Amino acid sequence: MKHFITTILILLFSNQLFAKDYLISVNKIDETISLIDFEQKAVTHTIGVGMIPESLVVHPKGKYVYVANSGQNTISVVDLESKLVVDTIAVGNYPSALEISKDGNTLYILEYGGFLGFYDLINRTFITKISVGFTPNYMVLDRIGRYAYINNKWGNSVTCVDLEQKRVVSTIYLMRQPSGATVSYDNNKVYVPSFFAHGCFINIIDTATNRIEGNYRIPCIPTAITSVPNSSYLIITNTAGMAVIFDSVNRYVLTSLPVGTSPVAVISMPDGKQAVTANYGSNNLSVINIDNLIVSTKIGVGAGPTRVAYVNIDKTPPSISISLPKNQQILWPPNGKFVKITPNIEVSDDTDPHPQVRLVSIECNEETRNIYYSNADFGTDDRDFYLRAERSGKTTEGRIYKITYSAKDSSGNEAFQTIEILVPHDFSTIKTK
Repeated sequence: MKHFITTILILLFSNQLFAKDYLISVNKIDETISLIDFEQKAVTHTIGVGMIPESLVVHPKGKYVYVANSGQNTISVVDLESKLVVDTIAVGNYPSALEISKDGNTLYILEYGGFLGFYDLINRTFITKISVGFTPNYMVLDRIGRYAYINNKWGNSVTCVDLEQKRVVSTIYLMRQPSGATVSYDNNKVYVPSFFAHGCFINIIDTATNRIEGNYRIPCIPTAITSVPNSSYLIITNTAGMAVIFDSVNRYVLTSLPVGTSPVAVISMPDGKQAVTANYGSNNLSVINIDNLIVSTKIGVGAGPTRVAYVNIDKTPPSISISLPKNQQILWPPNGKFVKITPNIEVSDDTDPHPQVRLVSIECNEETRNIYYSNADFGTDDRDFYLRAERSGKTTEGRIYKITYSAKDSSGNEAFQTIEILVPHDFSTIKTK
């Protein structure tokens, strides 16, 4: 009777941080961050950080959040699984904004003193620092992650930085003070609200030329802006406590929604169905329903929320492929001797450069009294072991070994791949392979 005998099986479970959408707000006054269950619209955890936290960025894997503490020139590293501050990074004068590279390896630190720092998160060292402008206080990356657009508050300009070459490539001058920035989802435009004595405007920058192609009037002094996925809408918060809905195609204001006291930040949810504002003066977040253009609910958070971010949960497992040298694909002759097996394994992952590879199991389709493998270290990245060149002769197909490996990324996503090795019934079987 044919059946597979499992020699060993290691159950490796995915260690996902969250099973649903979460938000994080930075609360400047009480110096905390709030973790918010977006489905329940409720705070689940409050974590203390450093002095006067201004901004935050979430690692692409969703495991860590980095919080810029302008009051003590540090960055708090919060492990979202343990809910603890696990590291503190000393930085330059008054860190005002943070971003992170798409691969999660480099932290970009904007300093109000006029610099952009590059910090290596793998080796935990500073790479370099460049001058970017006068009083920079906000930063956004393009959709590819190649360029950063930086608001220079009192420099009345936007600086474009090539993040690969670590240099300023352009400075775009506005009529007056910029207040936030967002990049269109096709990566062709950057929208920057600004204001001065004669009015408030959205400045539209062409990313191909880094030149302003138009200015469009909006109501009241703007504080922040976001693009809405799968939509032509932009949402701009202002000092009047409103969220202005601007149509970026027809370039006019659709409506304004009251959201709360002193909204200073706004983000869109990835599905484009909702947006969230951080209301500094009313200590809450307002959730905007994009379809109906109404404020659907408000979520109380800590005192003085200045930024809000979506926790991007990595749910994609690594890619794994296995191959064998030709002389190891079929074991012949069946003399009972051990043959060395050396699989070639290739692994890749969208955000983790080094997924963990493990030998999970070696299986055989025949009942056997002899041990049919040797030197196999299960649960490790073992690519050098032995299989016995043996078969019972009772089946026409011979003995089939199944070797299974897994690849697991830093978010706990796991992929499995199995390869077969044949000990054929007779020599004629080999000729047909």
